[in-house]
Amino acid sequence: MRYVIIAFLMASSLFAQDAKPSVAKCQADAKLLDEQLAGHWREVEGREDDQFSTTVGQLPSNILVSDEGELIECVGVDPARRDFYVATMRRTDSLLNYRFMYFLLNTGQMRDFAEWETSKQKQQRDTFPNLQKLKAEKQ
Repeated sequence: MRYVIIAFLMASSLFAQDAKPSVAKCQADAKLLDEQLAGHWREVEGREDDQFSTTVGQLPSNILVSDEGELIECVGVDPARRDFYVATMRRTDSLLNYRFMYFLLNTGQMRDFAEWETSKQKQQRDTFPNLQKLKAEKQ
């Protein structure tokens, strides 16, 4: 799942604006997003069906991925606050992962996902030498 989010981030960065954000904009936007994410988790803890009832919950996934792209840019613009930007990205990743898992479970697609995953693993198992080595070590 993390790879899906990373792919979204990479794709969204291709369409990002060329202009770099200012340090002040980075800090203000990251602080707001981090506060909204913290509030979201406090508000919906234990109430999975209410995950869309907060300000952050109302943001579409593509906007959250775009926000992560901006945070990546902010690491370059404001490296002194790298840890804060990365922590905010991790909170955003958690929200996106939770949303994706909830979708799979809520729509009954978890079994389809598991079957797809197993199929892809089987197809690629013999293709990559490191997988062959892992397979041998487990036996």
